[in-house]
Amino acid sequence: MEITQNIKQKTKNFQFLILSCLLILAVLVPWWPLAVAAVAFATLSGNFLFALFFALAVDILWGEPTNALRFLYFPLAVFTLLLAVSRALAWKYFFDRRLPRKL
Repeated sequence: MEITQNIKQKTKNFQFLILSCLLILAVLVPWWPLAVAAVAFATLSGNFLFALFFALAVDILWGEPTNALRFLYFPLAVFTLLLAVSRALAWKYFFDRRLPRKL
């Protein structure tokens, strides 16, 4: 039991380290694939609100897009919400099923 908790804690620490590095790089280097990767990693690891606030902050910081995404005023926030819904549905579909004990 203690070993399992230790592994889970190390995994959470590693996720936090990667996420914080990605977020710092996404703010310092204005390269949109890096910001998308940071938001996707934060959302898919379960930090929905943090990812949403970060996506809104980056969208406000960078301003409105000018290309095909100009109709989406906050494209990273929309992407975060879509990922959060897809993660919730996938989690429910794959991990929350009640399988029968006998075939």
